[in-house]
Amino acid sequence: MGINGSAAPRHQMASLLEPRSVLVVADRPLPFTQTPPATLQNAITVVRVSPGQPISLPDAARVANDARLDLLVVCVPPSRLAEALDVAQASRPLAAVVLRHEEVSDDPAADVTLCRRWGALNDCLLMGPGSFGIQRPTRGINLSLDPYMAPAGRVALVAQSATIMAAVLDWSEDISLGFSALVSIQDDSVVDVADVLDYLSTDARTDSIVLYLEHPASSRSFTSALRAATSVKPVVVLKPGRKPERRDTASQRRAADEYAVFNALLRRFGAVRVRHFVQLFSALKVLVHRRRPRGRRIAILSNGRAGARLAMDAMHSGVSVRPAQLSRDTQNDLVELLEPGAQVNNPIITIRPLRPDQVEGVVRLLDNDPEVDGVLLLLAPDPFADLDAVAGRLASMAN
Repeated sequence: MGINGSAAPRHQMASLLEPRSVLVVADRPLPFTQTPPATLQNAITVVRVSPGQPISLPDAARVANDARLDLLVVCVPPSRLAEALDVAQASRPLAAVVLRHEEVSDDPAADVTLCRRWGALNDCLLMGPGSFGIQRPTRGINLSLDPYMAPAGRVALVAQSATIMAAVLDWSEDISLGFSALVSIQDDSVVDVADVLDYLSTDARTDSIVLYLEHPASSRSFTSALRAATSVKPVVVLKPGRKPERRDTASQRRAADEYAVFNALLRRFGAVRVRHFVQLFSALKVLVHRRRPRGRRIAILSNGRAGARLAMDAMHSGVSVRPAQLSRDTQNDLVELLEPGAQVNNPIITIRPLRPDQVEGVVRLLDNDPEVDGVLLLLAPDPFADLDAVAGRLASMAN
């Protein structure tokens, strides 16, 4: 197993998200040990914990005074957590992940205290206890409890909920959605959202960041990390709590104040807040695309009036996009391209059956208009049009 010398990693979170040496202490095979990444084939030591047997560290996992292990991964019954951490102390890990175990702890608060004290005593960034884990698909690293690893992509998900991360993984498997990183953080973890967000803001493999936050995160460290991240990458946030669990007046007023303050914080730095779980999935689907609108001005092309009117109604002053004002040259060209009587001043509405060459011509006109940042196509089924051919032409244009 490779052990790090005195040279410090590029970032304090690198040992957690880009480990070069790993010690696994577990009472079961984990996805990480069953399918180890090629880059860590000779840098992993596994200690199998057996019932009734003391945990012992092999000599290969012990380090010299001037060296440290990158990452410790622990998955043992809560009753043996203290023993596992004590034994692993000899490897002097820079970071640790304590995964959730099927056995429920008799005293979860004591486990949290144990992990916090152990992390502070050993100068170790500790995630857990009870963590769902981490995935780094771009590096082939699955340090989670889910045997399925998401495909590699350019979007990172950071969730203060194991349930959310599990749901996103399940959904991403159905549609092959790719990620650069997926990180599940517990409320009482030594590693917090600000630490991970700060790392992802400089991660070359991450283009966009999606956050699910359970509790108010208005601390100075979070604010600083959010400012840094939004200055270089799109950040989308889903955070519940608008309606408090308690119904008394004081709780409702406090929740409303926190909601307003958090909204103001996001607006100040340019993060986008979504309010529903389905919107989180929609945001992920949008962010995986490398081509993104370069501004807020949207042109609409539709083969019916109803859909176009609904879209225009949605572009009110409170949202981040607005209807584009088409140039006079573009409108004149559209008059020549579309049938007599077609609407050409945004939304663009044509009622004749669409043809692939006609749709391509309209989209290229709009793309060349300096007043247009993006094009929204709303195409309803039409028995007189070959919409499969239209969709194929649009797909070839996107490529």
